[in-house]
Amino acid sequence: MNASILRRLFPARDSRGWAHAGAALMLAAWVGQAVTISVEDVSGVPGAQLVARIWVDQASGIAGGTFRMIVPDFAGIEAPSLASDTAGFVVAARVGNRRLDVSMARAAGMRAGQAILFTVPIRIGRGAPEGTFAILWEEARLFDETTAPIQPIATSGAITVLPPLPDLDQDGLPDSWEMERFGHLNSGAEDDPDADGASNYSEYLAGTDPASAGSLFVVTALAVSGQSGESFVALDWEGQPGRNYEVFWSPGPLGPGARWLPVYHPVYRIDGNRYRWIDDGTRTGWFPFVDAERYYQVRVELP
Repeated sequence: MNASILRRLFPARDSRGWAHAGAALMLAAWVGQAVTISVEDVSGVPGAQLVARIWVDQASGIAGGTFRMIVPDFAGIEAPSLASDTAGFVVAARVGNRRLDVSMARAAGMRAGQAILFTVPIRIGRGAPEGTFAILWEEARLFDETTAPIQPIATSGAITVLPPLPDLDQDGLPDSWEMERFGHLNSGAEDDPDADGASNYSEYLAGTDPASAGSLFVVTALAVSGQSGESFVALDWEGQPGRNYEVFWSPGPLGPGARWLPVYHPVYRIDGNRYRWIDDGTRTGWFPFVDAERYYQVRVELP
């Protein structure tokens, strides 16, 4: 591994073993150009698993950073995933009680423009109180290819805990949805009454009909190969109102430990509830068909 990358991943540490930058967290703008690093606001009911995006408004020249995030005491935080914008970075992470430490670096600086640095899974505890609570920065440092500091303006994010939906039988499905679809509360979250391969919980998330085998969240791929600069893959699916869709890709191989990277590329509604996402290499690093393998996921979630 490149020695300069190692130095950036594991900077000088104080007696507690944590990276530090003096007596106070530096949040002043870098002279000449302000760079803002932000945490995406997220919301959900108690027990929900959320994903917060960490992004910068101007990524030009950024070759790494060290970060420490603090979440509310009712929330759990997990190791981050790199985004397509930070492909090629080496990342080290340490998860503690309510705290996440991240160091990341690569040899070359990033391109200009807004960029997602990484994403962080956050779970809201089942006993979480309703309200809005801060996701705080305790440390946020960026640096360029020469390890010169780029001091960012760090803005906090928020977790909004929503009122839980009534679930008297505690099977993970809202009672109102069960009564609407089945007329009773006797069908569990993992049941599959229409035998279409999707559980009741999957159909609830996707907005499909759990009593109809023909109502299923299915993605089709249309691959088109033209000139080297024109090849692309288009993913199409039938969406449902009140749902959010996000595309992930992997260079493979699939199996335990496979990395799925979010692409943060526009999803288009092309006709009614018909949606499309196009991979033209912009957010996946290179054109399709250059790889031996490329895999895709479309994930659906409630807002």
